[in-house]
Amino acid sequence: MGSEQESPADRLTEADSLSEYVRADLHIAWKEHQRYVGVSALLFLVGMPVGILLYAQGFDLAAALGLDDIEDLFPEDAELTATFILTNNTRVFLLLVIGAVTAGLLTFFTLALNGFIVGYVITPIAAEEGLVFVFVGLVPHGVPELLAFFVAGGVAFRTVVGFFEKLRGKRDVIYGREGWRQVGVLLVAAWILLAVAALIEAYVTVALLDVVG
Repeated sequence: MGSEQESPADRLTEADSLSEYVRADLHIAWKEHQRYVGVSALLFLVGMPVGILLYAQGFDLAAALGLDDIEDLFPEDAELTATFILTNNTRVFLLLVIGAVTAGLLTFFTLALNGFIVGYVITPIAAEEGLVFVFVGLVPHGVPELLAFFVAGGVAFRTVVGFFEKLRGKRDVIYGREGWRQVGVLLVAAWILLAVAALIEAYVTVALLDVVG
């Protein structure tokens, strides 16, 4: 006798079960990391007013970065496709996660520096174009993009804390088998947010700026 074929109903049930497992892992991982995600957000948000204040004081960020002009950070010849944006943002995303191997120092620096740069760059734009222009240019794609970055930073910080707690004998493992799987689910979900943000920036933000610009 041949083996029974799997029915569409069975496949649907398996898919639903997998979806439930993924949602459960995501929920557990979020609860485990949310305080560290908050720390990441705080670092970025603290960096922004520092950038604003230093711009107001006449600090030359371009010179500090070895550039002729601050606009060199955003090359005009770069084609702002979703793929281009996602590729660049994925590099930052991975840098934030990998920062765990530097005891979180690289993650800390990357978050604070990006907040600083955003604050510095938007200050003259807001003065010339207005707050509405800045809001439209940042918020639609910025919300999912920043959340993805904060999650990446949160994972790095939580990993560092787990490592030192293990050294001090407060825990047996940094995460455990299920914990690492849940971290993976959380990071995949965050990267998907990054992809959504890239699509919004390439096809929605640009169009909105044409309207309000």
